Amino acid sequence: MMNLLRSFLFVPGNNEKLIMKALNSSADAVIIDLEDAVALNAKDNARAIAVRSSFKSRNKPLYIRINSTKSSFFSEDSVSISEANIDGIVLPKCEDADEILKVILINKKNLDIIPLIESAAGLLNLKEIGKASKNISRFAFGAIDYTLDIGAKYTKSGLELLYPRSYMVIISKVLGLLPPVDTVFPDLKDEANLKSETEHIKNLGMFGKLAIHPKQISIINETFTPTEDEIENARKIVDAFNTSEKQGIASIKLNNHFIDYPVYKKAQLLLELTKNFK
Repeated sequence: MMNLLRSFLFVPGNNEKLIMKALNSSADAVIIDLEDAVALNAKDNARAIAVRSSFKSRNKPLYIRINSTKSSFFSEDSVSISEANIDGIVLPKCEDADEILKVILINKKNLDIIPLIESAAGLLNLKEIGKASKNISRFAFGAIDYTLDIGAKYTKSGLELLYPRSYMVIISKVLGLLPPVDTVFPDLKDEANLKSETEHIKNLGMFGKLAIHPKQISIINETFTPTEDEIENARKIVDAFNTSEKQGIASIKLNNHFIDYPVYKKAQLLLELTKNFK
């Protein structure tokens, strides 16, 4: 099982300077983008830069977002994947398992695959997509294209996104995948709503968020990192429950809160999570 990652920073594939800045940022992972962030006439140059940059020194996972399997650029992107020193592939606009099978054919290095779900068809076929390859670690959500596809208004309240986000969490759990990664937050100036949205999707069961600028990383990372109070409380729960369990007791009260196996296991998971980010 791969590690949970809090932040995935997109960077245009045709800008080597920005790629290097991204690799040196506080993001948990970097995604070199060959798709939406690159103009049609700059695709060839972006591929060359992406491959060259992938061999630079780094201390974090590096992904490439290729163009859709339906795109005329997919075959050329496939060559880049085979030549690059990367950890994974992000597949945009993924709508069915057949697209994953096409990616498997180019995935000679056994790379991680993250399908980006951006349409009603992708959501409808989510379970089949997730079952298509053992290399799929998690899904990611693309809300801007999703709302465009279904004709919904993209709002900061996120009400129109509650169903797809929750559905992705459920299917991920059923398939044994890591929790899904949430969509980008497009307003770089609105840090308050970025924080609010990140807390909201964390509460829904998602883990991690796509980012389009390094300034968003600190808020995202902070939100997904357990606080000292949360860590201390989890330690107290685990210690107290371990003691009571040895005495044959599996239900206790701690600080006026009822503690049983589900609460105990949640505290254990939080402490495990802390090891990744401390």
